[in-house]
Amino acid sequence: MAKRLGGRFEAKPVASINMTPMVPVLLALFAVLAISAAQPEKAVRLYIEPGYTPAPFDPDRVEPRLPMVTMRADGGYFVGDQQVTRAQAPGRVKQLAQSQSFNGAMIRADPDVPLENVASMVNDLHALGLTSELVEY
Repeated sequence: MAKRLGGRFEAKPVASINMTPMVPVLLALFAVLAISAAQPEKAVRLYIEPGYTPAPFDPDRVEPRLPMVTMRADGGYFVGDQQVTRAQAPGRVKQLAQSQSFNGAMIRADPDVPLENVASMVNDLHALGLTSELVEY
């Protein structure tokens, strides 16, 4: 019986498709889909003008940043590095945003800050015509 099965299990090349070149393509496709699924209300811009060359990196160039409101668990509010009261925070953010030609602000809150306080700050900024982005602390 061993003689009869001997020829069946010889080493033969396996005919299959080489998937190695497709892995980066699939990862890039997955990344685009994951980003677009996370933000369905925003369009993902995939078109790049022919001949577009990005500017070289300049470590000395400082990019302007959105004004940031920091909400601490002890009740402290900061706009940038300046401590302000809760009532002053939206107005101060509006001043900074207008001085830098921005229409938004970032909100950073300690994990112990009640969600109602964060939502109230978002509503106050929206009432002043500013968009808001929440930053994980």
